[in-house]
Formats: sequence, C-alpha cells, structure tokens
Amino acid sequence: MKPTDAIISAFLSKAEYVMSWGTHNLILTDNEVRISVKAFKFTGTVEIRYICNRDLFRISLINKEGITNHIEEDLPIHKLVDKIDELIELVDNYDDAVKARYNVK
Repeated sequence: MKPTDAIISAFLSKAEYVMSWGTHNLILTDNEVRISVKAFKFTGTVEIRYICNRDLFRISLINKEGITNHIEEDLPIHKLVDKIDELIELVDNYDDAVKARYNVK
C-alpha cells in the first residue's frame, strides 16, 4: 500500500472527524497528502508526509500566509487522525462550541 493510500484509509476510518475540520482541496503526491481546513483552532493547510524508511508520518500545520506553525514528527498511521484532531479542532467544551458555531440550541 502506498503511503498516501494509508493516509486516506485512516481518514476514511474516522470520516466524521475529517469532515468536522471543514476539509477541502485534497492534494495527493507520492509521499504526502495536503488538505485545506477551517477548524476551531486552525485554518490553513495540514500536510501529512510519509517519512521514508521509518514507516512513520509527519504532520505540518501551514497557515494562510504559507508559514509552518507546528510540526509533529514520528507518528504511526493509527495516531494520525486523532493527533490532527487534537491540533486543529478539539477545544474544551467541544459540544458547546459546536452548538454555538452553528446556532444549535
């Protein structure tokens, strides 16, 4: 399986997380996936790159100005989605934040 296939498979296994990030503009290359997001804590590009010969991945958060704000390295595939969610979406009182954003009572 190609690294990008593994990333997409991880995304599909937790599709509700990925959709909650306001994901759009999916770009695939041989060793990376880039998605644009508009999440609670971060708006910009999330880059997930395969680290060759280590079977691990690196997450980079790149803001709208093209500046890398944060890098997480050496992540196994099974932790990617949860780590991205923690970095860009998950806030204290998440349910209340969702209700407030979408005017749900």
